[in-house]
Amino acid sequence: MEEEDIDQLYSTIADLAVSLSMEHSALKIAAVLNAVSMSIYKTALSESDYDKMCETIFDLRHDVHTFNPVWQEQGGTVH
Repeated sequence: MEEEDIDQLYSTIADLAVSLSMEHSALKIAAVLNAVSMSIYKTALSESDYDKMCETIFDLRHDVHTFNPVWQEQGGTVH
């Protein structure tokens, strides 16, 4: 059940990011989402767990997938 919740939440946030990219810079969106996520981690985790999370994020940096460039499919441009 929890994995389904995470998948649904991921889908919701990813859809929002793609939608926002139609009017805003993809890099600005990523910066804001990253700042929010790091603040959530910093708030919810102990200092040592926060440091471990940062290390894990760094270690998994090559496992990140790209989004399909929706703006190109729809004839738009990225700002």
